[in-house]
Amino acid sequence: MNRNNSNNWIQQRDNFFTIQARDLQADIFMVTNLAEEILAGNVASLDIFSDDPVFDLYNQTLMQMMTFHDRIFGVPAHTFPSGVFVNYTLARANDIKIPPVDWTTEQFIDFVSHHEPHQWYGSWMVPLGLFERGTLDFDYQLLWREENESFVRMDTPAMRQIQHLAMQMAGHTFITNHDQGRTSHEFFLQHVAIDWAAGDGGMWRAFSSGVLLAFPLPNAAFLQISPFGSPRHPSRPQMAEWDYLPRPSTEWIGNHIGTEMIPFAIRNYAMDDDDPALSPEEYTRLKIAWEFLRFFTTDIRAWQAMSAFEYGPYRLSALDSFPFVSGQLFYDKMDILLETESWQIFQNQSNFPGFHYVVQLWEQGQNFGLSRNAFPMTANREVDQAIVQTYIPLEWTLRLRGDTQVGVPITHPEWADRMNNDMLPEWDRRFNQRWQERFDELYTVIQRYYPMLIRPGEGR
Repeated sequence: MNRNNSNNWIQQRDNFFTIQARDLQADIFMVTNLAEEILAGNVASLDIFSDDPVFDLYNQTLMQMMTFHDRIFGVPAHTFPSGVFVNYTLARANDIKIPPVDWTTEQFIDFVSHHEPHQWYGSWMVPLGLFERGTLDFDYQLLWREENESFVRMDTPAMRQIQHLAMQMAGHTFITNHDQGRTSHEFFLQHVAIDWAAGDGGMWRAFSSGVLLAFPLPNAAFLQISPFGSPRHPSRPQMAEWDYLPRPSTEWIGNHIGTEMIPFAIRNYAMDDDDPALSPEEYTRLKIAWEFLRFFTTDIRAWQAMSAFEYGPYRLSALDSFPFVSGQLFYDKMDILLETESWQIFQNQSNFPGFHYVVQLWEQGQNFGLSRNAFPMTANREVDQAIVQTYIPLEWTLRLRGDTQVGVPITHPEWADRMNNDMLPEWDRRFNQRWQERFDELYTVIQRYYPMLIRPGEGR
């Protein structure tokens, strides 16, 4: 079993191997790249417990992100909805129409298509990742595709129309204006430059200080929302009226939210003896670990225990995650979450209708924006530098700001046509090829490390 996969430099994984090198073994651990752990044979397949009714409690969209070739390799450890922060105070001060919480892409674009140079801007950047998830062709297709379907569909009428929509807001973003020399140095220092002492800076500081109308949350930008509701935390929004809305609907898909998630995994006990078959002792250890994990992730008593713990100088709650479950249990856990000091600000639905709509969509499983920690988003093995990774929205957005690939900046009238005609067809081919290679690789490894497991004594 390969215990030294050099492709993953995440500290948590390094710590995992350091523990094992000292003859200590981590039984349950968080992972920041589940696919890499599967390829290394480090995490157990949970299908042996598939008849456990607890699986019916988990948010099924989250579980789909950790299921490969019909095998389950993790359960949620930390989850957070990726939506759009909106600044109502700034909008009202400038007579900008407040959109409804179930807004459309057209309403979103209209809302952020305002700015006053050197004073405030519509958004931080063009959220191409948000737009791409407004179709059924990328994240949704990756998650719910049928067997033998393509992994993504880049070259479609929907995707081409999305590029034109993106251009409509480009001139009103901070990044575009900054790139074109239309932001003052004083504005940058006051509202953007990082203040390490306060733990604040960059994209979020621009919104929290009140100079952005909207801030579509980039994937992996934040892993908790509790600092934003904490009455003492320096990162809390400074404006009087703000909210957290879902991603806007399009003609192809309704309101939805993305997903930030860190999975829990159980160590692959079956490989302790380098034999993928489970011995009675290995099964017993796996069963004990599973019993604890199922309790920790679904039992309301575990949730209550975490709610009683606060940490740090700002008394942040240890409950900094949305519940991982669905149904009434989800709402019971949300009630406990909203009782903590870090989250109490969101209790009043009349003040935060968007947040409560996000809660509803999350419970319903409308959170198909993929989490890169769970889903194999980085299949970049020795590929050319034209597309550094299979798909990372922020990096893609940064590349498309300039002329390195498209030839003109996003504000140029020809940008969308060049993107549609020159880039999307080739990206469709490359992306699908790389995901096919990735899933073929996963299939091979699953056959090696994870044969169809049988409980000891049940026969084969």
